[in-house]
Amino acid sequence: MALPIQVDISKLPGLLLRTEREVQQAFTAGVRSSAHYARGFLLRRTPKDRGGAQHGWAIMAMGAKVTIGLLIEVYNHNPIIGILELGARPHPVSIEGQRSIYEWVERHFRLVGHMGGVMSGREIPEGVSSNRLTAVGSRRHRMARENYRDKLTKLGFMLEDNLVRNFPEMGRRLVPDALNIAALIIQKLRKRGQKPLFIVRGALDHLRSVTQQEVEERLRALATRGAPS
Repeated sequence: MALPIQVDISKLPGLLLRTEREVQQAFTAGVRSSAHYARGFLLRRTPKDRGGAQHGWAIMAMGAKVTIGLLIEVYNHNPIIGILELGARPHPVSIEGQRSIYEWVERHFRLVGHMGGVMSGREIPEGVSSNRLTAVGSRRHRMARENYRDKLTKLGFMLEDNLVRNFPEMGRRLVPDALNIAALIIQKLRKRGQKPLFIVRGALDHLRSVTQQEVEERLRALATRGAPS
């Protein structure tokens, strides 16, 4: 889409007296400034979590000349950004994806302090948090395991069983509430998919306006200078 650049008619003679190179430099400076603004603006609109998608925003000068100035691209190199932007249709979740979702939930649980009163894997004696109870000979272990199981919903129990079978090392640190929530998220992805966030699409009108203002400001400043010698 074309971006109209407005210059006051009284400034036009001064602008026309400038050399083509000066106009190109002013235009490019405005585009570059708006690109840096866009990167920061999109970064703030992107979910944080571990920061991979948020800090994936970058700026690249393409080097190809357009009508005037240089083409500059703001992009995100994190592979998950496409799903965050456009969402996803209902789909099965791989075992690696199930683990990632569980770990995401657990991280946020611990950050907001919702772990109080919940038995975590670190508090369960050896062998208790494993689905295989053959090695458990202690009544205390069996009672702890039963208490742990009582906190799981049916979906949470199924997710725990799936994770422990595929990632045995996770058995000692699974958290019941986190399992229950992660299982609900996985079920929602399977049945309803993921809603789009429109991080970029929702910002385009604003960023287009910022770019226009930045370029116009530099062209006006150039037009007010004296004629080149």
